[in-house]
Amino acid sequence: MASSSSSYFSSCVAMLVFVCILLVVVPVHSVNYGIDWSQGVNYGTWGSDKTINVGDTLEFKYGASHNVIEVSSDEYNACSYSSTAQVHTDLDTTITLSTPGTHYFICGTPGHCSGGMKLAVSVSGSSSGSPSTPSPPAGDGSNNSPTSPSSSSPPTSNNPSSPASPAKKNGGAMVRVDAVLVKLVVLLVVGGVLVLG
Repeated sequence: MASSSSSYFSSCVAMLVFVCILLVVVPVHSVNYGIDWSQGVNYGTWGSDKTINVGDTLEFKYGASHNVIEVSSDEYNACSYSSTAQVHTDLDTTITLSTPGTHYFICGTPGHCSGGMKLAVSVSGSSSGSPSTPSPPAGDGSNNSPTSPSSSSPPTSNNPSSPASPAKKNGGAMVRVDAVLVKLVVLLVVGGVLVLG
């Protein structure tokens, strides 16, 4: 009887170690930042308190009178865009930030960009790391937090002082897993197994 009990324990330990190893090698997930894209909002400070990485996404939610266009630095400063630029008009545009550097976005509706509907986002070259800690609402459009599995509130669209809110796309939570934390958990589990075994 002790032999089958010991065998069962060994199988459970082996399975637990296997699952922990899988957790360590799972790729880092991206963070989806929701942005309520509207007039009368100061987007100038959005992102200043965030660490945005390659692979993260921006989800712009907006009304029918707006659009989203990714532009160059010069176009951003001039509130203009080329005739070949992709103009997004689907009212819920998700853009993956696939390269490091600053990405520039404007609303192409006449007068909207010059009225403040423009956003510059600094993207780090790393696709790993932990998400930034959200700061309390500042009332200037700078509040935004990454989506977490417990987020269930939809993005706010009627509050112009809060342009960005947690967003969830296709029912799946997008959360960055901190690799250091996962490794720490694995070490604790393996250490516990060695002590018990």
